[in-house]
Amino acid sequence: MNLHLDHDLLDAPPESGDIDPGHDSSLRPAGTPAVIGYVSRSRTGIGTRIHNRRSVAAILALTFACACMGVAFPLMQFARDGLDQALHATVRSCNELALSATYNGWRFLAAAVLYAALTWRDQVRHNRAEIVCGMWSGMLFGGAMALQLWGLEYTLPSASAVLSALTVVFAPIGLWLCSRQRPAPTLFLGIGLALAGTAVLGLPNADALTSHSLVSAPPFRFFGELLTIGAALLFTAEIFVLNRYAPRCDARRLTMTTLTFTALFNLVLGDVIGNRELYQADVWHVLLTDQRFWWSSLVLVVASSALVFHLVTVYQPRLTPTVTAITYSTEPVFAAMASMLFITERLTFITVLGGVLVLAGVYAARPRARRH
Repeated sequence: MNLHLDHDLLDAPPESGDIDPGHDSSLRPAGTPAVIGYVSRSRTGIGTRIHNRRSVAAILALTFACACMGVAFPLMQFARDGLDQALHATVRSCNELALSATYNGWRFLAAAVLYAALTWRDQVRHNRAEIVCGMWSGMLFGGAMALQLWGLEYTLPSASAVLSALTVVFAPIGLWLCSRQRPAPTLFLGIGLALAGTAVLGLPNADALTSHSLVSAPPFRFFGELLTIGAALLFTAEIFVLNRYAPRCDARRLTMTTLTFTALFNLVLGDVIGNRELYQADVWHVLLTDQRFWWSSLVLVVASSALVFHLVTVYQPRLTPTVTAITYSTEPVFAAMASMLFITERLTFITVLGGVLVLAGVYAARPRARRH
């Protein structure tokens, strides 16, 4: 989920829906529960209006990006399960957080290499802001992804995607606390709806499980949900970091440094906690025969990482913050559809009710651009 943190958005009237054509070419990145992207200030009424077809193309491109991010939730469960099965087959064990961090390190390292190969002409003369911003955003995004993948051990993909969307609620709260400006009343409505939806999603939901479900019993109630909410908080912190440094950064170079530091942070985190079992020859002998692990990882690297970064970089700056937030709210829908397609869960009343409440909260707390 990607947001633009304009101080005036907290207490601003609804926007006119115009598309901003006059943003600076130095795109502004922001990170979400499932991805990092780029945003720009909405300056409605300045410059020439972007043609409607161009805005429609941007919405379609970002919707496709949301589909790629949504399908990542059950695929991350497949990849994680492949590692668990390889460890079990070789009578080995690994700390859950170390396993999540290590896999994310592999995933984003591969995505960084692929992205570098596709944008190598732009990857020269990185300035200090791009390196510093990439380092901090990479650590925050990497930590968020580690918590999100760990949470998927105990949470259904659809619930994980919905809770990750809470970034839209957390961002204006953080801005309110930092700026001390009076928030719009709809922010509190959004918080209430989101909390109610989170409570519903944490209820026992045995009917949602199938023979292919990859959800373990949590150590205590709401453990998986709390991990995912923690991930959403880190995604929100990344938004603030990027909102401060991004104007001085080139979009593609910043994306490259963020991917790289995301990978490095996860690899180091996994190594510090204890991931050496994952590098044993017998574990990899089992992994090499696991076709589901490899095709899931391929889709995660190519479509859900490198391609998503590119689509968001190119198309998100063409839309206003509200249109962007509403478009990204389709990600949990695609996650639920993908999860049902892979038969990793069934759609139940609890899932629908909790998801609707959280997404209603996200919509109520969405950023609003001011009129000019």
